[in-house]
Amino acid sequence: MASYEQGENRKWSVRFRCVEFGELKQKRLRGFNTKKDAEKAYTDYIRTHDSTKVSQNNEMTFEQLYNNYFEYIKNKLKVSSVYDISHIFSKHLLPVFGKMKVFKITKRDIFDWQNNLNKTNYSYKFKCKLRGDMSAIFRYAVFYYDLPINPVSQVEPFKRKESKKEMQIWTLDEFKKFIACVENQTFKTFFMFLYLTGCRKGEAFALTWDKIDFKNKTVTINQNLTRKVDGKPFEITSTKTNNSRSILIPEILISALSQLLDNHDYKFVFGGNYPLADRTTTRVFDNAIKKAGVKKIHLHCLRHSHASYLISQGESIVMVSKRLGHSSIEQTLNTYSHLMPNEESKMVSKLEVKLDD
Repeated sequence: MASYEQGENRKWSVRFRCVEFGELKQKRLRGFNTKKDAEKAYTDYIRTHDSTKVSQNNEMTFEQLYNNYFEYIKNKLKVSSVYDISHIFSKHLLPVFGKMKVFKITKRDIFDWQNNLNKTNYSYKFKCKLRGDMSAIFRYAVFYYDLPINPVSQVEPFKRKESKKEMQIWTLDEFKKFIACVENQTFKTFFMFLYLTGCRKGEAFALTWDKIDFKNKTVTINQNLTRKVDGKPFEITSTKTNNSRSILIPEILISALSQLLDNHDYKFVFGGNYPLADRTTTRVFDNAIKKAGVKKIHLHCLRHSHASYLISQGESIVMVSKRLGHSSIEQTLNTYSHLMPNEESKMVSKLEVKLDD
């Protein structure tokens, strides 16, 4: 794998390892005006001098590379991620690149592929996901099959054309109207749980009774349910960030959960011996929205509504981040900073001091 540097003289150089006459050597090419020139020099050098390695792999098709890549990621990523990657490649990438030779795929091929995607109705986010998966498999090829360079990295990424969608949330009053229209006790408690804890729906679906401490009014979140798995209806995995968290829950939720426990004593809090069905839950959710006359949001937006409510009440962004189970406070700020009140005026007011005393 090559590394590029720009020196004090503003000239670019490239360092890499290659095989020459059967020996692994460290090489450095220097004196290039631009990084692009250095990349071209590296590619040309590898094709000329490292032909022994290239020749071993240059007949490999993209489909063959994907089969090897899939075996590589199968035990490294979560089952839901593997499921997503499998479906994305089989539907969107293999039909286009499957029969092409990996070492013959150029940046022009990637450029044309991206242009064709721009003609579809796919969202900016989904197109970026496709590009990210393409780049990942080529990085794998660079590292393990000595592909000279990742062609995706040589093509500029997609540009957002549509405006970013505004986050949909409910106020407390809207949630009250909604929850009053949910009659089934299990679904009612499920929706309350999402709104009052900010948990992901997969974390709530996976919740078992042993995770609830009624005495201390806490719930431990260390599992997630995914339905993105082949051959079975669901699988219980770790949380999205692989972290366990214990959060306090309000008395109103403790009371609702207690009533639910009185009615049954099965494994899953929301469902029984099996968790609630995703489609049924969504149908109940949508029907209650219509009945309540509140704006339509997605089920996941109850999590955003929870965060929004806490932020509007002046809660610390650090505490909100921990409660949501984010991997970092930066993730929370990137997601919810637009909901935070303008703190600059408060900050400046503290600087209104007398300096002439």
